[in-house]
Amino acid sequence: MRAAAATLLGLALLAPAGAQDPPDKTRYWFSPAPPLTRETLDFYKSIPKEEWFARFDSMIALVFPPTFSTWGEVQRGAADLAKALGSKFRAASLTVGKKGWESSHNERAAQKHGAALDRPKNLEPGEWFKSLAAATKASHVGLSIELLTPGKVKPAELGKELTANVLESVKGVPKGGTFALWMTLAFEEFQGRDAILETVKNVKDKVDYFVWMDTRVLFEKHGMDLCRRRVKELIELCGRDKTVIQLGCFQKEFSPYPAEFMRMCREEGVRTFFLYVAKQLPATAEWKRFVSELKP
Repeated sequence: MRAAAATLLGLALLAPAGAQDPPDKTRYWFSPAPPLTRETLDFYKSIPKEEWFARFDSMIALVFPPTFSTWGEVQRGAADLAKALGSKFRAASLTVGKKGWESSHNERAAQKHGAALDRPKNLEPGEWFKSLAAATKASHVGLSIELLTPGKVKPAELGKELTANVLESVKGVPKGGTFALWMTLAFEEFQGRDAILETVKNVKDKVDYFVWMDTRVLFEKHGMDLCRRRVKELIELCGRDKTVIQLGCFQKEFSPYPAEFMRMCREEGVRTFFLYVAKQLPATAEWKRFVSELKP
């Protein structure tokens, strides 16, 4: 949870259901930032599919809640992506629910993405994921938990609220699908550590992947030694096979951070990475070199 905005961000996304790869194979997920727009669709349509399909196990699009007035356009875009990317396509969603703190109530977030808030279209989490799967033709669905209205949830009840939302959301995942949950590992920078750890313990048997974000913040402000200790703790908490590390690359220039952080994580046994990247970066020589050097 961000101290200034009292934000806890988690994300569940569609992840591959296959289990035929060698145990030490490294998997890479990819998504362009920001969430699904016409630009995202154009981006995915423009990629050299043969090259990218060989490199990335999953390519993700973040889908807006049904209360955002742009949902109809997003729905069509997601269906187009499913056709363009086939089995590589994975859809993720912001939080939906009727408690009042979910993203489906967030008027500011809707306005940020050029939408108005249509509250009557709100759904319970399980209902939403069933609808999302049907609308986008995605065989796997996912969740994003954002707590942007701290007054709606008492700190002592936060873990309970997050646990309930995750467990209800999992009910909407199609048969054979997988479920991943995004949470921050930068406990030094953001509040909510106890709620995060409580949620992980409560939902561990229901979640296929725990994806840990804000790695750049931890790396740049606290150094690699703390990052290494934190990754070890998370592997012990979640298990190696369920631990995924997110590398966020949003600057126009490509920094040494993702390669260095990934190298450390591989030394500790992490085998799945999620690259969340600004759309302009894949066109740079630095990005192309970085991708070409990704280890299988």
